[in-house]
Amino acid sequence: MFIQAAGNGNSGGGNTSLTTTLKSLTTAGSCLIAGIIWWNGSGQTISSVKDAAGNTFTSGITPQAVSNYAVTFYYLLNCAAGSPSVTAAFSSGTSASMIICEESGIALASAIDGTPHSASQTSTSWNSGNTATSNNTDVLYGFAATQAGSNVNIAPSGNWLSFDGVAIAQGNYANSSDAHCIYVERQFVQSTNSYAATGTCNNVLLAELVFALKAGLPYILTQPGNSVVNTGQTANLSVSAVASSGSLSYQWQQYVSGSWSNVGTNSSSYTTGAMGPGDDGSLFRVQVTDSNGTTTSTNGVVNVLGIATAAWLTS
Repeated sequence: MFIQAAGNGNSGGGNTSLTTTLKSLTTAGSCLIAGIIWWNGSGQTISSVKDAAGNTFTSGITPQAVSNYAVTFYYLLNCAAGSPSVTAAFSSGTSASMIICEESGIALASAIDGTPHSASQTSTSWNSGNTATSNNTDVLYGFAATQAGSNVNIAPSGNWLSFDGVAIAQGNYANSSDAHCIYVERQFVQSTNSYAATGTCNNVLLAELVFALKAGLPYILTQPGNSVVNTGQTANLSVSAVASSGSLSYQWQQYVSGSWSNVGTNSSSYTTGAMGPGDDGSLFRVQVTDSNGTTTSTNGVVNVLGIATAAWLTS
């Protein structure tokens, strides 16, 4: 499941590294994905991509050129907890933009499904070319990058979804000589097929790529979310998930006195008991398990209003 994303860029041509920092600490066991565009007009290459703990990312594809720039992606499986910064180092001074995405539920080994594909073109409608998948449950990622100047507008098409905030299009527009932008889109698929990253852009010099990550654990499509109830009422929480292998089981948990305690039955939904004022802000989550392992949902918060519905009826 998608956890978070962030982007950063620099300018000036003299930078030998670029660091992007996620807003929250990383979760142990998740997958980090880095999409990078950089100026390579003098043969600059990426020397390494590492997280704050020094763990080295794996190169995902041969860089795709677009004029004097190149775009590629790197990934890190089974990342450590609490390492939200990722640094790309370059062979010599350059300017670059980088987006970092964090996903949970990705296979911990051999996670790339099929062969990533890239392309470059001069068209306002872009297409990465196809990657063919063999796994039934995959997370598809597409990156598009351009050397264009300011006011770049890149958008998804088809079933692709863009992210909120800086992850939609992260770029540097300091001056026309080193302006660049990178964009990310993703989707979750539940069948083997050939997939291409597609979209539109108001600049015609564009390079794009697509790749598929295997869902190696249960994949949560819909999180529990937050609820607001009146005193005396129950709260209803639910999730939607897809198994990576076998059937799913569920264990709901409530955070009580500094630790998580099991509650509820084996169900994709959970109904609390009657909530009182002292339950305001209660945290709930669910652990979803299949034959490959367990994925834990994000926390759902239940807020309790101070006046019971019954009090209004009897006053």
